[in-house]
Formats: sequence, structure tokens, C-alpha cells
Amino acid sequence: MDSTGRLKKFTSILVGNDGRVEATGTSADLIKRDHLAVRVDGEGKTVLPGFVDASARMLKLGMSFLALDLSNTKSKAEALQEIYRYSAENPSDRWIVGTGWDEVRWRDEDPTSADLDSVLPDRPIWIIHSKGHKGWANSLAMQNAQITVKTKAPSNGEIFRYKNDAPTGILKGSAMKIIQDIIPDSEIFQKEKAINQAIRINITNGVTTVYDWGINAPIWGIYGRMAQDDRLDMRVFTIADARDKNFKLLLKQGPTILIYNQMLSLRGISINADGTIVNRSAWLTDDYSDESSVDKRDFCRSSCLSNIMAKAIAFGFRSIGIHASGDKAIDSALKAFKYIIPYSRDQRQNFRINGIEYARPDQIQTMRKLGIGAVAPVGLMYNTADNVVQALGEQRSVNLYPWRSLLDAGVTLASGTAPLVLSKSPLEYMYALVTREIGGNRWQTEQRLNMREAFYALTLGAATLGGDNSEIGSLEPGKWADMVFLDRDIFAEGPPSILKTKVLETWVAGRPVYKPFSAEPSFINRLDWASNIPPTTERPQKKRKR
Repeated sequence: MDSTGRLKKFTSILVGNDGRVEATGTSADLIKRDHLAVRVDGEGKTVLPGFVDASARMLKLGMSFLALDLSNTKSKAEALQEIYRYSAENPSDRWIVGTGWDEVRWRDEDPTSADLDSVLPDRPIWIIHSKGHKGWANSLAMQNAQITVKTKAPSNGEIFRYKNDAPTGILKGSAMKIIQDIIPDSEIFQKEKAINQAIRINITNGVTTVYDWGINAPIWGIYGRMAQDDRLDMRVFTIADARDKNFKLLLKQGPTILIYNQMLSLRGISINADGTIVNRSAWLTDDYSDESSVDKRDFCRSSCLSNIMAKAIAFGFRSIGIHASGDKAIDSALKAFKYIIPYSRDQRQNFRINGIEYARPDQIQTMRKLGIGAVAPVGLMYNTADNVVQALGEQRSVNLYPWRSLLDAGVTLASGTAPLVLSKSPLEYMYALVTREIGGNRWQTEQRLNMREAFYALTLGAATLGGDNSEIGSLEPGKWADMVFLDRDIFAEGPPSILKTKVLETWVAGRPVYKPFSAEPSFINRLDWASNIPPTTERPQKKRKR
């Protein structure tokens, strides 16, 4: 893929000692150019630019694998058994924290605190739903959080209750923070372990760069130590969370652009204008169709957004993203962008709206005129399609996840995993972008992308929104040799092949960072690999002396 998004085929690639692409073409042409290059046989594999996640949540992803996971349980009884097993294997954990329960999958009603008390009454338990919109607590957790009959739910939150007003143990929306805020922070080592786990998951899936959305000062410090010790196996471009209590520390520090051989960067800031439709916390112009109530006092209006952006720009940040799911939140974001753009000193500002779920056609045209990019929240669609249609009604649902409309209007589109934290691979996201198929059902297929467009959103589109398209996102001369090796040519075989495709290797800066069952050296200075051609019988050239 070149800088315009066009697919460009080649059979060999030459990578310099600096880890950047020197040239692409045929094997014969590149051997003439540098006959002393070390040769690596690609054995007919397909190579593509490494995937780029435009809105990752690295800590949450890693923690979801280190914590209790109920996503494979088929019943409440099976989940309770798994909770007991996990607690027995982790006797030193002060809290049992997990994810993945789902009453729909269990074909049951919401569980209760009494269910958890029956297996573990002496340690607090907090488990988040598979869709992330509600949590399940035992009695001790609620006691520690001082949740009683008299406790009032915060705005945009709900405490489920019995008929006598006693809490059942289920907290929804912003009410989840009542318990989450009292769970002891993980030790720094545990957070670093989680981030490392997230890196492993990403490179296994062929992701070579993430924009880690919503980090704070301690997480930035962890990344700095990992990069300094050469323990970052992928590029991590971080985005600071404007909601964090210590946001001013990173704001005053200003952006740190591409340090440690361009493996790490403090790139920009993120601001939340609203929540999500699945949580009924998105800010809509008209009320929810299912009569859900929303307290609009929690929303960040245009004056709030522009004030934060003005401060960020003053400190040198040029990448600013606003999370806005509902159309009223998008109105607020666009008003703020329109106000702040004339005052921006850097005409190369990268402005974007993350998490767009419901956008009107007039808003999409305004985004194009202002040059505002969009990040498609494919993860939200994965788990919530039926839920959001119910929330908006059939008439408004035609404007849900309007990816085709955004592209046709000329808006730069990228794809990201957040705000939901799912361990699905970019190939699964690509399939959803191309087919609009979720759980075997296809819906609103008029908003589908073609293969090239979907791949662009997962690579060069994401890099463009981050302002890094001159460095990553495609395998062009001068760019980093960040690439993924697949077992088939998905563009030749079409959409049905996407979910069957396996990631065989992942390379960053011309070296393999994921290459299972291989005894090859972990660093190769120059390579010449073959894509979709039979293995070569030529003898490898001697390595150039340095």
C-alpha cells in the first residue's frame, strides 16, 4: 500500500541496517542494488504493513488477561466454580477482580451478591460484564464501598435493587465507579506486567503500533523504563487522559515526540464529551427510544472542550482527540474544534473524534470541512449491535456506525479497539468493517467498506490521524520496516478468507518480534523475502562486514 492507499504488489523488500525500507521490487532488481545483503526466504508468505490500532487501551487489555476471566463460562454455576478456583489459586489477592460474565450467554437473569457470597464471602469481589456497562459485586465489596439501602446512584448510573431497596450487587454505568474507585491500585510491577502482556497479545496479532488512549503519568513512566531497557517490542504512541487527576503533570511536560529509536512518544491528549450508547451515557439530541434517562450534567460541553484544547495547544500538543458517541456530543465537539482551529499555531494539528456511534449526515459534512478525522469503534459494534438499535429505534439506527458515509464524504477514517477492551485481532475487525457481520448476522450493509478501505483504516489511516504517516502505515522507501507475515493473500481470496488467516510473523524496524517456533536470530540487518512465490534455491550471500 502506498501513501495514497493504493495496493502495490512486490516480491522482495530491501531493509537497511537502520530498520527502514530502502526499496521494494523484484528479487533480481534488489540483488543488483545490494548484492551483499543478507537474504531471508519468505517461503511464499504474504507480507503486509503492520497493523496500527488508533485507540488502544493497553493497561486494561493486559489486566483483563491477568485477572479472572469468565468469558468462556456457559452458566452462572460454571462461573461461580471458576471464581472459586481462581480465588484458591490466588490466595494473596486482596480483591478478586475479573471480567466476562454475561447473563444473556448464560440464558439467565442478572446474578446477585448472594451468588458470590455463596462461594467467597470473606474477600471482596468485583467482576465487570463482558460488554463493560455493568459490574457484579459481592456483599463485602459493597460493604467496603459503603453501598446500602440509602445509597443514591450517581447521575448516569444505576444501583439495581430488590423490592425492599436493598442492593442486589449489580451496578451500572457511572455507579460502577463507587466500587472501582476503592479497589487498591495494582502495584507498579503488576501494571508493567499487564502492559507487557498487552504488547505480547498485539504483536501476536500482527499489530506493530498502538496509540494508547487515555494514559496517566505513572503509565508514561512505565513505558519510559521499558523503552530505556529496550523492552518495547512495538511502537507505543501515548495519548494523555484529560480526566486524570494528575493530567497537569503531563500537560506541562508537553509532547515527547518519537524517542528511543521512535518506539515511544507522548503524542497528544484525549477528552471525553460523553459515554457510549450501550451504557445509555451517550449524549443524544433526542431522548433514547427505550426511555433510558441520562443526566446531562456529566457531559463536557463545547466551552469545556475548547478550554482544555487551548491549554494543550499552548503546551505544544498537536494531536487532540475527543470521544463523542452521540450526535449531541458530536455537535459539542465540532463547535469546540471550529472555535479552536483559527488559534492553532501549528497547521499540522491532528484533530479527531473517537468512538463515533450515531452521527447525522450534516455532522459528517462538517467534519470534512474542518478536516476532523474519525476513529471507528469496531469493538463497540461487536458486542452491542442489538442493544444500540433498541436504544435509538429503527429510524435513527440508519446513522449508526456510519463508516461508508464518513469515507464517501472525504473524512479520514481509522479503526481502533477502544472504548471496549477486546482481545480480537485486527483481522477480525477488518472482517467486521468489510461485512458488517456480527454473531453471524449482517446489518446495515450499506455502511460496509471494501477490502482496501478496511485495511487502510487499520494501517495508514490510523497513522495519518496520528500524524505519523510519513514513518509508519505502509512499506514505502524511507519508512520503518514494520510488517506482518500472513499465511495467505487476503486480497486475492476475498472477505471469506479473513477469519481463516493466521499471523505467522511480526517484524518491527526490520527485526522479528513475533516468530513462534523459530530458531532464527532475533535480529537480521537486511532481508530479501519472497511473497507468494516458491522458495528460492539461490545460496544466501555472505553478510556484509560492518
